Amino acid sequence: MPAIPRYDAHPLPVRADVVVVGGGYTGLVAALMLARGGARVTLLEKEGIGFGASSRNGGLLHPGLQSGRAALCKAHGPELGGALFQAGIDATLTAERFIADNGFAADHQRVGLAILAWSPKHLAGMERELDEYREGGLTGRMLRSTADVHEELGSDLYPGGHVLEESGRIHPGRYIASLAAAAVEAGVDLHTGTPVTRIDPDGASRLVSTSRGRLRAKAVLMATNGYTDGAAPWLRQRVIPVGSYIVATEPVSETSMPSDA
Repeated sequence: MPAIPRYDAHPLPVRADVVVVGGGYTGLVAALMLARGGARVTLLEKEGIGFGASSRNGGLLHPGLQSGRAALCKAHGPELGGALFQAGIDATLTAERFIADNGFAADHQRVGLAILAWSPKHLAGMERELDEYREGGLTGRMLRSTADVHEELGSDLYPGGHVLEESGRIHPGRYIASLAAAAVEAGVDLHTGTPVTRIDPDGASRLVSTSRGRLRAKAVLMATNGYTDGAAPWLRQRVIPVGSYIVATEPVSETSMPSDA
């Protein structure tokens, strides 16, 4: 994990074209692209750049959503359900191109992902799920037996599954560091340790109040996700928390393992 600079010291500007609230992936990508398009962008982050899930995640870059196309169409109708399914695929492919086009040192690799069946009944429906992914523009292959799973993964515990080739991984900390550096180079005015306390209409602009002063902006983009607070009550009412936890140890050598491990 590279060290990411703090941006606590310099004063807030009086005005900006766009204020972005939140210094994770969403906020930094938006700020970067807006600045490259010629906008004066100020980004405000309560903690440090990438403080939340944008630097502390498993690094999976996996296309698709938890539900397949058929389930989404049943729940939301064929038009919206199909669009949601395709958006889940397109988002990952777009992220891949974005990382490659910018030359970000994010250690991105396509390594493939095996999705395994927990029963023969589950396996019977996985061919249809793989066909949905193929129709969405991905490539994959079936693991039709325990022998196929063993050859792929060395496990004899599953009756089969399928592999999606486009699934990959990134180093989340190196990605956020690359984004921050690119944003600074593009002219984004970054401020860390600067929580936003209130956003008010001010004629055709927005008045953004922070712990370090106020500034006016033509537009405000909220990119706070799970950290959305009272500064954006409308958005806060629409955020549903989902717990996600990671446990890590210091590096463990063979000699430090218990003898009965």
